[in-house]
Amino acid sequence: MPDRTLITATDLYGYRYTSDPQLSPDGARVAYVLTHLDREEDEYRSAIYVVPSDRGAEPRRYTYGAKRDTTPRWSPDGRGLLFVSDREEKPQLYVLPADGGEARKVTSAPNGAGDPAWSPEGTRVAFISRTGVDPEEEPKDIVVLHYTEAHFKDDAQGIKRGRGHLFVQELDSEDVTQLTEGEDDYAEPAWSPDGEMIAVVSSQDPERAFRRYSDVYLVPASGGQPTKLTTDKGPSFAPAFSPDGRTVAYLGHADPPETGLSTNTGLWTVPTEGGEPRPLTVGWDRSASNEDVNSDSRFGANDGGPVWSPDGACLYITATDHGATRVYAVPSGGGEVQAVTGGGRTVYGFSIAGNRLATMAAELLNPGDIYVSALDGSGETQLTRVNAAFLAGLALSAPEAIAFTSTEGAEIQGWLVRPAGYREGERYPLVIEVHGGPHTAYGHAYFHEFQLLAARGYGVLFTNPRGSTGYGQDFTACIVKDWGTRDFADVMAAADWAEEQPWVDRERIGIGGGSYGGWMTAWALGHTTRFRAGVTQCLLSNWSSFYGTSDIGPMFGEWMVGGTPWDNPQGYARMSPITHVAQIRTPLLVIHSEEDHRCPVEQGEQLFVSLSRLGVPTEFLRFPQESHGLTRGGKPKRRVENLERIIDWFDRYMPAGT
Repeated sequence: MPDRTLITATDLYGYRYTSDPQLSPDGARVAYVLTHLDREEDEYRSAIYVVPSDRGAEPRRYTYGAKRDTTPRWSPDGRGLLFVSDREEKPQLYVLPADGGEARKVTSAPNGAGDPAWSPEGTRVAFISRTGVDPEEEPKDIVVLHYTEAHFKDDAQGIKRGRGHLFVQELDSEDVTQLTEGEDDYAEPAWSPDGEMIAVVSSQDPERAFRRYSDVYLVPASGGQPTKLTTDKGPSFAPAFSPDGRTVAYLGHADPPETGLSTNTGLWTVPTEGGEPRPLTVGWDRSASNEDVNSDSRFGANDGGPVWSPDGACLYITATDHGATRVYAVPSGGGEVQAVTGGGRTVYGFSIAGNRLATMAAELLNPGDIYVSALDGSGETQLTRVNAAFLAGLALSAPEAIAFTSTEGAEIQGWLVRPAGYREGERYPLVIEVHGGPHTAYGHAYFHEFQLLAARGYGVLFTNPRGSTGYGQDFTACIVKDWGTRDFADVMAAADWAEEQPWVDRERIGIGGGSYGGWMTAWALGHTTRFRAGVTQCLLSNWSSFYGTSDIGPMFGEWMVGGTPWDNPQGYARMSPITHVAQIRTPLLVIHSEEDHRCPVEQGEQLFVSLSRLGVPTEFLRFPQESHGLTRGGKPKRRVENLERIIDWFDRYMPAGT
């Protein structure tokens, strides 16, 4: 076997990311998206690939170009493949023959098209496009932006302009019909089996800027007023019609006052004609989601359900349990929830056709591949190995599952990465990583940053403290209005566990994380001097200013802290790391993105300026034009620079090899 090389920050350019697996209607093929990083152009490039379900041939590339082709969707008869492409600047819909060939442009929406859905007879396509925006207007030409609603920005979109509306495009002509209008956004279109109705998601709650409720609406495909279908409080999203068209399934929760935003997302059904929604996952103490498990090594959209079985007897969803995200089957008439997929994996997306299930799944040492199995999970076949050759040349460190007990008897799960070239009897520095959220998790997913730290001689310990998902409602919700108590105790228990390992140098333990993990890093350094160095990324440092500057400020603050900053100034101050900044003595690197609308850059500025005034060793990295998702989808060169700066900081204050 040839020698393996230690991983570097620039190895980020070597990965390939699979996403969005879509089975053809006959189950014979799987279309998926393959994304890579273009080093020269500093961009992401995506193409559509198709692979036979029986692994009888190698994957075949279906689309070519210098930009991004995404969202493959088979026509109902399996003869066409629809996709979204930005090859002409604005994303538009294209369709190509199922056996390959020249793609035909389907839409010419002035502000682009996305979120496509085939009509059941295959002659129409529903999509979402923004209206109320002049596509020719340059930012420099804007005189003023006028808002009357407090939710005027979004981390994914930036400052909001216009509204997302539902359109239907005829495929045999240029006829396109706008089905919704007004000052409400619509998303996630899903056709009824008879082609008469389209289910969409919209938030029309007068208080939507402060609590983000959403509902499922039915829109006549021939035109007419949307009809509200769901009646419960809280978020309702991801609608899917039953095969007989009599029922709509969706995900959401009823926002109960005792758990609120921290409530498990459940699976629900509601009659198409209207009526009382029925929860199907009551008593199952997990949350339906495919977004829980953190990773810096995945790219692209994936579907987490719900998806109906062809006979309507079951619904399929994803959920995370102890760091592994699986596909689960839920009887549509009610009954026990059963795991379909297993093992140490994170399923980020799936689709169903006939008796077959296609999944995109990641592992601790694999960013992700495409698999196919029977609908019950049996007979699984791996269809792709997109990173096998690249990873075979790298000296990776396999994460080891660990567990320890924290305060109140809480059992905490985690994973330990030993330094590359680890030798018994030697002592090494270690970095404790804290995930974002807080209602997300670490788990069975690949992390380039952690492997890079290991390659540079650091151990890495990443855990799921209380507040994480995948361990039940109580575990998730117990930190609400009480950040910095149980969760902080769990982080310190992780440090205790690390110090007990004979190879860990207790004088060289660092801490780092982003978003909530950045908050915890700053919080920890304001409450202990046990850590030698810290790196905080895109953090929340001041709850009071976050309330008025974040795209989720009022909603998140009123739930997580309680009340408003003027009603509860003591609570907002207590849970803010900036309040405790005078107690920080540990060198801290502050990293932030200038277009972060989730935790705005002023949050990092406050902490950096305060630390500088206090004489604490600190530096501030500002990444222009980047959002809250810098480490997952920022410009490749900036991601590499960010990784190098993190390593340099730890090398400066707790170097490996000493």
